[in-house]
Amino acid sequence: MDDLDLPSYLAGDISPDVIERFFLAAAALYRAAPWKSVTEDQVVRVDIARLAVDGRCLSVIGHAGESLGFLLFPSLDDFDDFISGGGNGLLSLSYGPKKLVAPSMLEEIKEYGWQVAAPKAYPSALSFDAKREALDVTERDYEVLTASAAAFTLFFDRHRKMFKAVETETVREPFDHHGLEVVITAPYE
Repeated sequence: MDDLDLPSYLAGDISPDVIERFFLAAAALYRAAPWKSVTEDQVVRVDIARLAVDGRCLSVIGHAGESLGFLLFPSLDDFDDFISGGGNGLLSLSYGPKKLVAPSMLEEIKEYGWQVAAPKAYPSALSFDAKREALDVTERDYEVLTASAAAFTLFFDRHRKMFKAVETETVREPFDHHGLEVVITAPYE
């Protein structure tokens, strides 16, 4: 197999710095473990104006003890459609054990010193179209996932009690992530 065919975080000329920020945000999210408190239907809104992200719907996965991470839908309607088998695609940040990571990608992690939170917390990014077919993950996809993860981790740290409440006031809070303003709103409005 040619080096160009090996699985890589840097496929498509993605910058190692972008992947490093992705790993850092993913490690912080993993340590915060929102899936212990947040259910899949407790969705939050994500807005990142500079990346043209308007009204994305973030759903934390893993409350049932299965796959950990989050799904990021284009809108609340797309989240609802996904539940019934439709939708316009999504991005995903999830975790898995080291044994499921391709050797070429493990070499990149070692070479660049990217942070992994735990032996079962190797992060991965996935992109799916409306037919739920996998797409190549772009540098912009990584930037959106990273900014969303970093901001949601901070939001969750500050407002974790709201996810246990029967009823709660809407909280809308901006966060700075490397010069990007990320606004998290929960519950989604």
